[in-house]
Amino acid sequence: MMREWITTGITLVAIVLWTGGCEKKDKGTPRGPSTTSAASTADHAHDEDHAHDKDHAHDKDHAHDKDHAHENGHDHEKDHAHAKAGVSAGIPRGPAATGASALDGGELRIAAMEEVDTSGVNMTDEKMMFSGISLTVPKGWVKETPSAMSRKAQFRLPKADTETEDCLVVITHFPGMKGEEMDRMNIRRWLGQFSRPDGKDIAETAKMTRLEIGKVKLTILDVTGAMGAAPRSGTPEAKDHYRMLAAIVDHAQGPHFMKLTGPENAVERWKASAMAFLKSAKVNE
Repeated sequence: MMREWITTGITLVAIVLWTGGCEKKDKGTPRGPSTTSAASTADHAHDEDHAHDKDHAHDKDHAHDKDHAHENGHDHEKDHAHAKAGVSAGIPRGPAATGASALDGGELRIAAMEEVDTSGVNMTDEKMMFSGISLTVPKGWVKETPSAMSRKAQFRLPKADTETEDCLVVITHFPGMKGEEMDRMNIRRWLGQFSRPDGKDIAETAKMTRLEIGKVKLTILDVTGAMGAAPRSGTPEAKDHYRMLAAIVDHAQGPHFMKLTGPENAVERWKASAMAFLKSAKVNE
């Protein structure tokens, strides 16, 4: 009898110990569907945060790469334009300019442009209104929808029967490009778009003048030669015997810029008309 009680007691103790261990184990490690869901949510949240961080870092790196490439490209374009212009600071180019044609600082000298007679130019009644300034459109100019966002106005000047193509006039506005240093930069840039067949400096044959029309100051460059390709400016390939009359139209809200480009003889035919357009400039009061 005693032996049976001892055996039964040992069995009961073993059962109690086994039951208590299972309860502790269950309390320490939750089981079932709810556990899986919570763990899964936490994992997904971590993955999304990690993915967002990676995407954000990638976007920043990508933006930085684009900015860096843009800056390098922009610097390269500026350097390339300056190199093509063949103009160095402190080195006069071309014949010594007379007063109105000499840019301040003496680093770039271009021969003076002859005075252009505009008395025979017929003007329309149409005035082009820009920021701070207005100009009167000459007869024969055909207004077009600007082909670039930077253009404030665009005109086609029809060719004559003996000419190969129309001329183009574009007006732009960059008020941040004000002052003598910016003028010099633009003159160099425009010169850099042309070259001479003999390889000599294009500035030696260019002409320039400066005029004041009331409160408007005009700086006008006339350059002829082979014009380099400029797809974004409407010149998809290089053009021989081309010409450009480019003007800085400076005023309180300026400067605006006008460029007349086309075959050499056609630009000569429209030159007086373009000069009349520039001389019609009036500041909006």
